[in-house]
Amino acid sequence: MDETLQMIGPQGGPSIIESTKQNSAHMKAKGGSGIGMIMLQAHGFCDIVKVTLPTPAATKAAQEADNWGENWVEGFRLATSL
Repeated sequence: MDETLQMIGPQGGPSIIESTKQNSAHMKAKGGSGIGMIMLQAHGFCDIVKVTLPTPAATKAAQEADNWGENWVEGFRLATSL
């Protein structure tokens, strides 16, 4: 946690962590899996993205509807390309 706070300290680290915890608890109360925070630090900057995690049932349904199978790397590349 100390490393995380050091990375996002200039951006209001403790308040970002606390709001993410509160938002995650809210989503869990609604039946979801919570919220994950992804951070990318480069060249003195830290980008933060919060991701809503789906329920296990929603995850399974999505995988069954669109299973990338053995070629998952190509599916991921296409899904994330601009």
